[in-house]
Amino acid sequence: MKTFFLLLAMLAISHSDNQLIFKTLDRYFIGNNIILKGSKQTWILKKEEDFDKIFHPAALNGQSVEAPDFQHEVVLAIAFQPSNNSYDLKVVKIEKNLQAIKVYYSKELKAKNLSFTQNHFVVVSIRKEDFIENVKFHLVKQLSKAK
Repeated sequence: MKTFFLLLAMLAISHSDNQLIFKTLDRYFIGNNIILKGSKQTWILKKEEDFDKIFHPAALNGQSVEAPDFQHEVVLAIAFQPSNNSYDLKVVKIEKNLQAIKVYYSKELKAKNLSFTQNHFVVVSIRKEDFIENVKFHLVKQLSKAK
């Protein structure tokens, strides 16, 4: 009987989603030449030249920007239309099963009705060996701290 339960537990673990290791790529901005299609746009970028067409480094106080290593990484990104609200956008976790990679993100409203518009996006990289073509983005929580 113990063997049966052990086998059942092993099967349950083997069919669950595997959490992937990812790295958030900070200090980039979306180029002015990029026009987002719809309210939200996602990208799967496997080549440096494709990444460079969309994202540009924004060195801050002389600190360098970490570039993705396209020999070993794939970049996943999500962006929303520019607005006069300020959001904190974060990838919470990335999971992979046999059918898809699932990118779970949160979107937190921080301030409303600013006097300027800003882009809202997040860029992450995963190991190339973990990548499969079917990638889905899921909003896990939308919070509001703004008044």
